[in-house]
Amino acid sequence: MCNHGYLGRTAIFEILPITATINDAILKQSNTIEIIKRMQKLKIATLRQAALAKVQAGITTLDEVNRV
Repeated sequence: MCNHGYLGRTAIFEILPITATINDAILKQSNTIEIIKRMQKLKIATLRQAALAKVQAGITTLDEVNRV
């Protein structure tokens, strides 16, 4: 039995496929904000968005996401 009401663990992760537009940003040594803008245009979820999706699905809580 888990002390916090959770059984097991689940991963929250960000996967960044190296598309042509992301590769271009990397080669231009773009900052994080520019890469995130490109991710948004490609509808690639950030780590925060992936975490919030798990909260919305009831897999975890916002308190737990913010804790870690």
